[in-house]
Amino acid sequence: MRNRLLLPLSFLLAVAGVACGATDSGSLLGGDGYGKGAGNGESSGNGSTGGPTGNTLGAGDDDGNSTGPGGTTTLADGGVASDDAGSPTRAMFEALLPSFNTTCGGACHASGGANAPAYLGGADPYATIKAFPGIVVSSPAASILMTKGAHEGPALANPLEASILAWLTAEAPSVPTGPATTNPITVATGNNTVDLSSLGVSGLSLSFTATLSGDIMTLSNMAIAAPATTGVSITYPVFYVNGAAGAQTENSDMSDDQQTVGAGTSDPLDTGLLILSGWAAGDTLQVGFTKLAKATVADAGSSGGCKDVPSFTTNAVPAIKANTCLNCHNTGGSGNAALDLSGLAATPENDTAACAQALTRINTTTPAQSDIILAPTGGVANHPFKTAPASFVTMMETWIQAEK
Repeated sequence: MRNRLLLPLSFLLAVAGVACGATDSGSLLGGDGYGKGAGNGESSGNGSTGGPTGNTLGAGDDDGNSTGPGGTTTLADGGVASDDAGSPTRAMFEALLPSFNTTCGGACHASGGANAPAYLGGADPYATIKAFPGIVVSSPAASILMTKGAHEGPALANPLEASILAWLTAEAPSVPTGPATTNPITVATGNNTVDLSSLGVSGLSLSFTATLSGDIMTLSNMAIAAPATTGVSITYPVFYVNGAAGAQTENSDMSDDQQTVGAGTSDPLDTGLLILSGWAAGDTLQVGFTKLAKATVADAGSSGGCKDVPSFTTNAVPAIKANTCLNCHNTGGSGNAALDLSGLAATPENDTAACAQALTRINTTTPAQSDIILAPTGGVANHPFKTAPASFVTMMETWIQAEK
């Protein structure tokens, strides 16, 4: 079998989900019915009551044991709680958790310090870690916990590494099938356009420029184009490389990507760049998304839209800059496709353009429920930074009130 390595592009996984294995303190998948976990029922005659996050529960038997996947419940701290207390796989995880916390938790992946994903955080670390894409997978050795290696933190080592692999192996049979994918794509050198209509949104397409150097296939200028009739919301693109001999490898470099594209517009897919190593003649590519759905996308444009730019400049801009938002929401940043605040880093600074973009992430009816506030304060599951202070909320709400 040919040895194939799929290279990460920009260490996005270390920032948004993979430092020493990874997850956010909330569930990227649970809210859309993808949460998983073998569960035991709590009440006689049926399985446990599932959380309000859209998870499918199996019917219980007479002693209350769930015969289907368990549900999860979103917690106030942004984490998730599972209804599968007492399951063997939970017991395995909880047995290794103290050592796991010592190695990877603490100020790093338990509390999310320095923008590290708090994949061991929340009131229920078991449900939290299972919810993050790329950790509990059907092929345990391919879990991002096992493949990360040394990074800002130490690489996993035995006996902890072996314990984690054993737990992942026990979880693997209950992993639901992956997202729907395109048919195999023959990648041509130069410009390529892939019709994604088969994934559920008619007229949606992916374009990219492919270059091959030796066995390195580079896909650049990757962009998603929405049809004129609807915007689209996408989460977690997954790329599968099919070898000529039948072997398939999975690339999850964009596991942190969650973005919307307005109707009739085209936006970069994540950073717009993907590098595949070990490409050979006859290889094909398949593309899938963990979530892909029609969406109404507010588009204030890049040059206007705000009613009160001075308030944005006085209140929101200092709050944004003080909380390192531009580390991700700037040109080339991992979060720029979702919210482009690059105007704040321009010379001269363009607060009008930045305000127009920020406007698409506010709720003037209930300012505290605005995405631009929820994301950096722990209210958005897969956002890597969750510790913005109360002063941030106050300053952002002052501006949002001015936009009513």
